Amino acid sequence: MPCLLAKHARCCLPERLAFLADSLGWERFHYVGHSWGATIGCHLSAAFPERLCSLALLDAGYLPAPPEWSDPEAMLQRARALTSEFRFTSWVPGLAPEVYAAVTGGVAAEPPSSALELVRQGGVPTFLIRATEPSDDEPDRAAAAEVFSAALPAARVHVAQGCCHDLVGDLGTSLGQLLAEWLNDKA
Repeated sequence: MPCLLAKHARCCLPERLAFLADSLGWERFHYVGHSWGATIGCHLSAAFPERLCSLALLDAGYLPAPPEWSDPEAMLQRARALTSEFRFTSWVPGLAPEVYAAVTGGVAAEPPSSALELVRQGGVPTFLIRATEPSDDEPDRAAAAEVFSAALPAARVHVAQGCCHDLVGDLGTSLGQLLAEWLNDKA
């Protein structure tokens, strides 16, 4: 299968992940991705469904890329401005502005929605946990989750009320409990 991200990346991330799994001796594995990692997970599931036992997406993989992500120069300038202020309580990102601009450009060029039909066809059990904050964005998030659910009707969607994009920090140990309950329910 051709790499879905090859046009916009120097390496094909799904292929790299499959290679990493091979090097670890994992024929099949569970994948949990947050933010950009969830987008990569959609493409991984589309390219290598036979390798995945399950796919869990943490507040990404369902949202469309904002239109401004298609302008690499504007995104680079935005990333440079955000570098000093972009923080979550649980972690500090270490992305260089150029990497941030490349990531957003790649997601704009091949959003996870471009892989969802192949994800559906692959039949990998999928779980989306989505945030609701900031509240101004909730109508767009809810609409995007409906589109996602229509594309992947077998997927489970959990709404994490009062949580922002930093689901790991906001949910803490309950995130692990949610994932474990889902895995137990589908087993």
